[in-house]
Amino acid sequence: MWPYFIPVMVCCFFCLIGTKRIVINGYKKFIINTWAVMLIILVIFSGIRGNGSGDYFTYLDRGREIQSFRDISSNNIHMDTGYCFLSWFINMLHLPAQAVIAGMNIISISCIGIFVKRYSRVPVLSVLIFLPFFFQFDMHAARTASAIGILTLATPYVLERKFLKFLCVLVLAYLFHAEALIGIVLYFLPMIKIDLKTGMLFLFVDILIAVPNLTDRICLLILEKLRLQSLYQRFLGYTNEGRYFSYATKLFDPRFFLFLAIFFIACIYLKDERGILNRLLINTSFATIFLMILFSNHAFMCFRFSSFMGIYSLITIPMVITRHRECATNIGEQSGNSSLFVYTAEYAFSVAVFLLLSIAYAYELGSTVPYKVFELMYW
Repeated sequence: MWPYFIPVMVCCFFCLIGTKRIVINGYKKFIINTWAVMLIILVIFSGIRGNGSGDYFTYLDRGREIQSFRDISSNNIHMDTGYCFLSWFINMLHLPAQAVIAGMNIISISCIGIFVKRYSRVPVLSVLIFLPFFFQFDMHAARTASAIGILTLATPYVLERKFLKFLCVLVLAYLFHAEALIGIVLYFLPMIKIDLKTGMLFLFVDILIAVPNLTDRICLLILEKLRLQSLYQRFLGYTNEGRYFSYATKLFDPRFFLFLAIFFIACIYLKDERGILNRLLINTSFATIFLMILFSNHAFMCFRFSSFMGIYSLITIPMVITRHRECATNIGEQSGNSSLFVYTAEYAFSVAVFLLLSIAYAYELGSTVPYKVFELMYW
């Protein structure tokens, strides 16, 4: 069990030392940001593991059939094109079977690194917030992790209102998993103004839909009207009550309350900002809890669909903390000591919350799936 706590301890350590840089002396001098080191460690940790749950062994086995470029589009393994292309590439190079999983981890975490570098005001905190996503997807469902990571690259096109470029990134994410289609709402979220009152009203309606389990009927009706038969059959299969993962989310799951709290603080501290980024962060916080409730009758949908919006918490929480400090400074503090104390307290609280959440994920994963280093098995 203990190996799963290694990335938790590493991320906690770097969060404590802050945004300092690591200098490596050699033939040339390299300066690496601490948050980048954190992500590199996560890539290595996930890339060399030789055991997993979910689709881990399916990823290793199914790709054996992708021996030619033609097999990418014509195969019977029922996997998305992105995975098939990566499997073909790995097979062509005669790399170890684990390389296909490591490749998806690299894609996922590299995209997250770009996302953090572009928008986070406290990158080390963003990586710690990412850690539960890492345990949930990169260690279990690498295709979903890749789709989530790739979709974050569409953020500039959402902010700049470039729909065609946004659509290209969305399609690329879709090639790794069809779940990425939920990301289409990202483009339209900045066009909607959501405050606390409006948000609570929508959530009340959301509960009225979710409690009698009308979500499945509505989704199937939409897919049928759009004549998306493939997605219709997939959705119907996933929501079949006989499937082992089609169970309801616990009513008092702490993640509901966590993202509800993120929505509240985002509305309070980012509502006065005129920038489209702040509106996107508020609305993605709302969309996260909305999707959680809407698909609460199916746990895997609840947390997978919502994560395409919840990933923006990597940016929202650091933005709120720094924004609060700026507000405290601007209202006439005699010194910066008070605002620094507020910033430090909120930063420490955020670290504590996501550290505990990461520990819970690591414990759950470690108690069910022993960590092993992969063996060099060739396809």
